[in-house]
Amino acid sequence: MYNQMRGSILGLLLLISPTITARPMHVVIDPGHGGYDTGATRGQLNEAEVVLNISHYLRRLLQGDARFQVSMTRTSQKFVRLSQRAQLANHKEADLFLSIHANASPDSRARGLEVYFQNQLPPDEESMYLANLEHEGHKEDERYSNRDELQGLQIPVSTTPEVKNILKDLIRGHRVRESSLLAQNVVKHWTGSRKSQQHSVLQAPFFVVSNVNMPSVLVEVGFVSNKKEARQLSTASYQKSIARNLYQSLVDFKESMDK
Repeated sequence: MYNQMRGSILGLLLLISPTITARPMHVVIDPGHGGYDTGATRGQLNEAEVVLNISHYLRRLLQGDARFQVSMTRTSQKFVRLSQRAQLANHKEADLFLSIHANASPDSRARGLEVYFQNQLPPDEESMYLANLEHEGHKEDERYSNRDELQGLQIPVSTTPEVKNILKDLIRGHRVRESSLLAQNVVKHWTGSRKSQQHSVLQAPFFVVSNVNMPSVLVEVGFVSNKKEARQLSTASYQKSIARNLYQSLVDFKESMDK
């Protein structure tokens, strides 16, 4: 029985493993918040507007590179449900999901980049608190799940539930590893304010990175609660710099995947 199941799994992995090609990588950019959900604010500065600007700058960079295809979950100041964002990425069968946010903290000294990917371990209290903040205003999305690890794969009808579950675990683990690699690339190419790499890459149960079927990260590009970073984030030059950093991290990630 074990050998039969092992053979089935190996056969399916060979069947579903994609052929390595240099095809364009489809990236879905997700500007956080929007509409009445302004996100973090400081005076006239609000997170939803800042991250939308950054997302537009990044989209232009990707559109000018034949190695990428790009979509956005919102292109204007409108409210989009978290479930709609995840559904869009899954429906398009994207290769990568990049959610862009700006941070806030009761401690005005808090600063720097933070990159989150899906957790498989119990999150620490701070990460859970931040994830809960991002969920505010989206309570009806909490029971939504659009994830199907086997979506888009041609699985033989005869495949047993046990083999399907093992495949799902393998695919889930692979996706988390790729998400971790992408998060590390974001830190590697970051030129703005930053913490140590050890404290810049974190895991947390954010809705959007937990409900898409592709590698995904949520990037907090700085703290609007920090006076200096808020001033930087309000300028087009700094927003464009962030977009370039994110673009370089995506280029690096794609080159790694192509190899």
